[in-house]
Amino acid sequence: MLLLLFAIIGNGILAFLLWKSKKTIVVFTNPTTGQQRALDLAKKCCPNPSCPFYRKRGKGNIHYKKTYGKHYDRGLLECTGCKSCFSETKGTAYANVKKRLDVFFSVLRHLAYNDGIRDIGRKVGIHRDTVMRYVRRAGTHCTKLSVLYTGLRCVEIQLDELWSFVKKKKKNLKSMTEYLRGFGDRWTWLAMDAVSKFIIAHVNGKRVEELCRKLMELVKQRVADGKKLITSDELKVYATLILEMWGSSWHPKKQESEEGRSSRTRCPMKRYSTALSIRRARMEG
Repeated sequence: MLLLLFAIIGNGILAFLLWKSKKTIVVFTNPTTGQQRALDLAKKCCPNPSCPFYRKRGKGNIHYKKTYGKHYDRGLLECTGCKSCFSETKGTAYANVKKRLDVFFSVLRHLAYNDGIRDIGRKVGIHRDTVMRYVRRAGTHCTKLSVLYTGLRCVEIQLDELWSFVKKKKKNLKSMTEYLRGFGDRWTWLAMDAVSKFIIAHVNGKRVEELCRKLMELVKQRVADGKKLITSDELKVYATLILEMWGSSWHPKKQESEEGRSSRTRCPMKRYSTALSIRRARMEG
């Protein structure tokens, strides 16, 4: 009898949760194309700082008002707490995009497959300047979100650098003015999780130790402590900075000889010992 009572209560709670979830999901139809799209209101929050529901999700204060836009492909939402209206795309990389949203998403998908800017423009049917503007939008938004990368649990980290150039290659530069403007060779320093292929951190610039150090500092801030395998190419600066970032400094003790004199110099050189939880490998070939 008791088990039957628990089963009834459990089914009632499950039915209530399903009913509540259906209320938060809105399906609206595009009048121009006839396509339907679902919008989960529970994932939206009020962007008004003076609202009591500011940045609070799942409070039931967000309601769907209407479909708007030139292509009728985005929804207008209303907060019952402050009676303010806002777009569902507010706070995203594709906010205030004039073209259809599927065009913006298509540009990013082609970019992920390493397609060129002109090639993407021909495939999607837009100008190359529009493609570059969308790429800058997405890059700026990803940079803002990178501050949330903390406590990442990575078992294996790959360090590498990618070569490219701006306007022209370094050997084709004609003056120092072009070099100071940023033209020439450009390197992208990457730190990637080998398992999930997630980009932990990246730095753009020249192939100098200063940028490599900046990359290491970002990795140390975002990756949680623990055992990890760090792989890199044969660039010598990696070995030095890995020991400096994750190692501990120590001074060798003076060794007394049989005659009672020290066999070392007066000031031993400062060295680094690698932590037991860090292992480093070098990729060859």
